[in-house]
Amino acid sequence: MKLFYFTFTSIIFIVVLTLPSCLKHKTAKVNSFDSTCVDTISFNNEIMPEILTPSCNTSGCHNSTSVAGGYDLSNYTNNSSNADIILNSIQQVNGFVPMPLGAPKLDDSLINKFKCWIEQGKLNN
Repeated sequence: MKLFYFTFTSIIFIVVLTLPSCLKHKTAKVNSFDSTCVDTISFNNEIMPEILTPSCNTSGCHNSTSVAGGYDLSNYTNNSSNADIILNSIQQVNGFVPMPLGAPKLDDSLINKFKCWIEQGKLNN
């Protein structure tokens, strides 16, 4: 009987030790890019004119007038508070509406730039 408890306890111990390593692989980010955020990303000079203005707010969808889906992406405050949702949408992660709607996915370099802006603290620069 002691051998049974020792074996059972040993198996449970091994499972508990190895389970986190299995779960770690299954929770990897979808569509994550190798982000090499060397340069500081400027919201006013890069994020707004290269990503948000041509793809989001001047398209007539997410500006202060139409506010499609409840998102006005025409200013820094709204973009920084919705940055994670925007990133998941432009990465086209399952469970998020793929953006830009009805258009090709943004270039990976633009998506990575947006990701770097978030990682750098969503600076208003």
